[in-house]
Amino acid sequence: MIDSKKLIYLPGWIKLTIVSALTLCLFAAVYVSLSFVGVPDHSDWILLSLSLAQLAATALVISLILIFGEREANLHYLISKTEMLLLNNMPKTLRKIEDSHGQKLNVAVSAINNIFGANYHLENKNTKTKMWIGFNVDRIIVAYFLKTAESIETMQSIFQYTFGGAESVGYKVNFEHATIKSSGEQVISIWCTWPGMQDGINISTDLLNSPDKKLFIIQDIAMMTQSFIRTAERNSVNIYTDADPAPL
Repeated sequence: MIDSKKLIYLPGWIKLTIVSALTLCLFAAVYVSLSFVGVPDHSDWILLSLSLAQLAATALVISLILIFGEREANLHYLISKTEMLLLNNMPKTLRKIEDSHGQKLNVAVSAINNIFGANYHLENKNTKTKMWIGFNVDRIIVAYFLKTAESIETMQSIFQYTFGGAESVGYKVNFEHATIKSSGEQVISIWCTWPGMQDGINISTDLLNSPDKKLFIIQDIAMMTQSFIRTAERNSVNIYTDADPAPL
């Protein structure tokens, strides 16, 4: 079976030829139908030409949809979709997060950085934290920093339900000690990558152009972040660092 997405990459002259041939076929079929109207014993020709006109019209519409579908596959279009998701959709969803006291947080977002991500600063009177989120077409990365001298094992135990739940929907979660070179700040980086595998099915495919998949992942990141904040509050873990979280 031919993948319709590959058809939009045909050379322009082939696309023009296809559209021209279908248009010519459509007009020819309509002309033949009208020519035989009222002519005795030519009803079969009329039915045949009308069927051909219907077929040509359908094929022409499908061809035009695929050709104009090139916009969906355009590199600049995908970049703009990524920026819209990071700078508009994601902050709007993060603002729905509530801390342990039921209070929502203010969310500030940076410009695009580290190639395909942005930093987010979440804060209210009870708590504050930072995070970095990156969308690389079908791969998602979420990074949190902890300011603590505790061991990685201790932090993994404290946040086991937060990130255990994330792993159940396909995230791979890593904890790593790091020293911020510019300031010497000691942090634990929590690095979550989402390849989108669930029950053996890749649910990250065509993420940027699929509203339901996009809604799933941004709401899931918000839920994970809410759990991260509430768990930290319950266990008195400092989740605010001087450094902005970023890929290590």
